Parts: sequence; structure tokens; C-alpha cells
Amino acid sequence: MNERSKGALVSYLYMIVQVIVNLIYVPLLLSTIGRNEFGLYQLVGSVMAYLLIMNATVSSAVQRYYNKYLALHDMEKAENVLGVSRLIYRVLSLFAIIVGIALIAIANAVYAESLTPAELSELSVMLAILIVNVIIVLNNSIYTATIEAHERFVFQNSVLVIVTALQPAFIALAVWIYPYAVSVIVVQLISVIIEVLLRRYYSNHKLHAKVVVHDLDRSLVRGLLMFSGAILLATVADQIFWRTDQLILGYFFGTASVAVYGIATQIWMCYMPLGLAISNVFLPKATRIFQGEETDESLSDLFVRIGRIQFFVLFAVLTGFIVFGDAFIFLWAGDGFHDAYLVAVIIMLPFTTDLIQNVGLTIMRVNNTYGFRARVYFACAVINIALTILFIQWFGILGAAFSTALSLVFCSGLVMNWYFWKRTGLDVPRFWKNICRAAAPPFLLFVAIFAAYALVLPAADNWLLLLAYLVGYVVLYLAVCWLFSFNEYEKNLLVNTCNSLLRRKG
Repeated sequence: MNERSKGALVSYLYMIVQVIVNLIYVPLLLSTIGRNEFGLYQLVGSVMAYLLIMNATVSSAVQRYYNKYLALHDMEKAENVLGVSRLIYRVLSLFAIIVGIALIAIANAVYAESLTPAELSELSVMLAILIVNVIIVLNNSIYTATIEAHERFVFQNSVLVIVTALQPAFIALAVWIYPYAVSVIVVQLISVIIEVLLRRYYSNHKLHAKVVVHDLDRSLVRGLLMFSGAILLATVADQIFWRTDQLILGYFFGTASVAVYGIATQIWMCYMPLGLAISNVFLPKATRIFQGEETDESLSDLFVRIGRIQFFVLFAVLTGFIVFGDAFIFLWAGDGFHDAYLVAVIIMLPFTTDLIQNVGLTIMRVNNTYGFRARVYFACAVINIALTILFIQWFGILGAAFSTALSLVFCSGLVMNWYFWKRTGLDVPRFWKNICRAAAPPFLLFVAIFAAYALVLPAADNWLLLLAYLVGYVVLYLAVCWLFSFNEYEKNLLVNTCNSLLRRKG
């Protein structure tokens, strides 16, 4: 098993840990700090996402250029990419401070009527802590880019697994000492510092990566900023899709509605990495193919092959959640969160299309055509704001979900597929023919299980019965896919993965 396969496997382990942590995390917060404080925490999380887009923006550009020069075996230019990027990060840190201070003032003005004075005061403190968090992440993101460029995905994802697994214990201690949302933010800051120190040590002492400004190359600076601009626009659009709903709900209905929507957010934020885990580890490989280093596999082949694997994983989770998700949320978060189940399903359905084609976005980053996605998603995101404000007047919380779902159908389902096919050169018809053929047998299984659970089987009113249902569904799903959907490559991949796990366990 190569580093990419191991990295993808550890990525899925990280997602499993995330799910387990969320099983503990959400009820822990609801029972210790209460629904309103939990809603406040979700509200601040929405603001934090906007601050962190600067990190994601430049980090993507660093990876693109660093991977390029690694593929060309030009270490001096690769080191120069890191050095110049560090200078850019320092400038962005100053910008983050200015934006953060402005956000504190704006938040106090916007939420003056929907939040209590105590909540407003706590909101300001939490935002100040988040600014510190963002600055730390910004100034150390070159080490994340370095580790991923060298395809050390096992280390990268193992750090995430360990830190995520330890978080609930420290959060439980923190909220026991001080039962407010700010305690959670402090623990997250400490977690970020630990991650940063580990990555920095690994990059410097294991990879011996050098961060040196050999030449303040204006073309490199211009390329980094132009590429970052496209990523920035797309990332802003993504955050509008996933975070603005909560900000709008908080303005109209207060923190209680944000708490309900936040439960749904936790669901699809755990769903999202399932579509990113595999595609992320193929960025270096896609770069090498684009640079002409490899000729034995086309980008379209990669698009179809990885898309099929992502589909099987995502469709299992999606259909399982549609059948058992309402019972899961009741057992997990308690009574009063049925709307969270509906919101999650409404958004997960169209979101699946975007996730199974995520490797296409990786390819767009490699060939520097990501600007189109940025422009399209930003336009749709602006429309989404208007639709959300309109729809929540008619449908409440569900209106926000309908608005986001419609935007995803248009952008991911229609526009991006056209662009992948006509402009990027990916064989989209072959992709969807493969997906449709693969989807038919597990879809029929889903229909049968959905009907059986609705009409015959007893409701999953306890964790043991729910776990039994989920295990049974996964076993049936794998059996149906093995018999009717998997090709030889996918069967071998599953067998090799199981054998590797058994050898590691032994």
C-alpha cells in the first residue's frame, strides 16, 4: 500500500474519530452550557470560517507552486516559494487583525437586538480569541503545504486524529470549570497550537524543508496572489453557502434557531470530508500528470476512478442517514431537533454531486482554471443570501436549507459539469454513465430498507438497536456493491485495504 492509499485510509480514520467525537461533543455541550450557549458557539464558528479563508486561500496557492517545482526537481525555487509565501502570510496577519476588530464591532451592532448583553460581551471575547487562532494558523500553514507536497499524508492525518480524539476530554474539563461557550474556543486554540508545533517540527527536522527567500520573484508573487484570488473568491462563496444561513437565522430568530441549524451543520460537516479525503491526496499526482511526468494515466481516468470510489462511500452514508438519521439525531442531541434532520437531508442530497466530483476541482487547481468556479460560486452565493432571507420568511429554518440546496443544484449539478466537460476536457458523460450503472443496485437496496424500516421494523429508540441496524445496513450495502457494482479495481482495493489492516493489527 503506497503513501497515498495509507493517507486516504488515515483520512477516513480521522473522519471516524470526528464522528465519534461529535457523538460525545454535541450532547456534552448541550448538557453543560445549554442550547443558547451552543447556538452562540455555532454563531462564532460561522464568523471564524470567514477569518480562516485567508489561510485556505494562500495555502492552496503554496501547494500548487511548491508541487510544481518539486515535480520539476527544482529545489531552490521550491524553497523560494515557501520563503515568499511566509512574507505574504505576515502581511495577511495584519489584515486579519484589522478584519477581526471590524467584525467585533459589526457583530455587536448587528446582533444588539437578538442577543442579550451577556451574550454580546462573550461574543466579543470569543472573536478576539479567534483572531489569535487565525494568526497562528496563517503563519504556520507553509508547513502543512510542505508535508502534503511530500505526500506525507499519514503523519498529516495522524496529527489530526490524535488532537481531535483528545479534544472532548479537555473540553469537558474546561466547561466543568467554566460552563460557557468561550471555554470551548480556548481549548480549540490550544489544540491548534499543538498541531502547529508538531507540523513545524516534522517539516524542519524530518523533511529538512528550507524556507528561504532566494529571490523576491515578482512573477512568483503575482502568480501566488492571482491564484490565491481565484481560491479566495471560491472559498468566500463556499463560506456563504455553509455559514451565512446561521448568521441570518441568528439575526432573525436568535441563538436557539442557530443551535438547531448547527446540529444539521455538524452532520454535513462530517459528511464533507468523505468527499475530500481521497481527492486531496491526489493533488501531487495530478500535478505530475499535468506537468507531463507521467503518461500512463489520463486526468479523465483519474476523475472517473476516484469519483466512483467517492460515490460508494458517500452513497452509503447518505442513504443510511436518510433511513436512520432522525433516530440518530434524537438519541444524539435530544428532543426538539427534528428540523435539523430535515435540513441535513435537504442539503446532503445535492451536495453529494459536488463531493463525488471533488477531484475535478483538484485538477482545476493544477491547470490553473479554478477562477471559473470561483466566479460562478460567488454569483450563486450572493443569490443564495437573497433567497435565504426570502425563504425563511415562508418556511423558517427549512427555508435556509432549500435556498442552499437550489444553489448547489445549479452550480455543482449543472454549471460545473458543463465546465468540466467543455472547458477542462474531462469525460463527464463517461463519469455519469459509470456512476449511474454503479448506483442502481445500492439504490434498490436503499428503497427496500427504507420501506422496511418505515413499515415493518421497530424504531431505533436506543443506541444498541440503532448500531445493529447500521452494521446490518453496511454489510448488506457492501454485499450488493460487491456482487453488482464494484469493478475489479475496486474489489482489489477493498481486499488489499482489509488485508493491510489485518496485518497491521496482527
